[in-house]
Amino acid sequence: MTTGPGGPGGGRPSGNGTSPNGSNNGTPNGTGVPSEVSFNAPKPPGYVPVAWIRRATAITTPEAQEHKVIGRVLLRATFNADATITDIEVINPVDYMTDSAVDALRRSKFRPATINGVPITVRRVPVYIDVHY
Repeated sequence: MTTGPGGPGGGRPSGNGTSPNGSNNGTPNGTGVPSEVSFNAPKPPGYVPVAWIRRATAITTPEAQEHKVIGRVLLRATFNADATITDIEVINPVDYMTDSAVDALRRSKFRPATINGVPITVRRVPVYIDVHY
């Protein structure tokens, strides 16, 4: 009787359902592909990032024009596998333009990220929106 890899007692030890880096991405879509990843996490083989189809620009507010506002709003959002954007967080606001920048992100269109052609959700994606009067 063999006791090496593939034989009794050999092979991989039983696991706890998490990947070697401790994440538990799961594969509820039945493809063996994680249904979501974090933007900052290492990407698996076959990963293709989000691609912009239409990136809306922020509409300059009258207050921003009056105060000659120039800056860069930093947002963080979830880009979903169904091509929607949710969970928008403001990380770096710009006076008189933050709401307009959030609205511009909501009006934008993108092609979802994929792994081996399967659309996935990407969480905590940083998005910069330049604003000027």
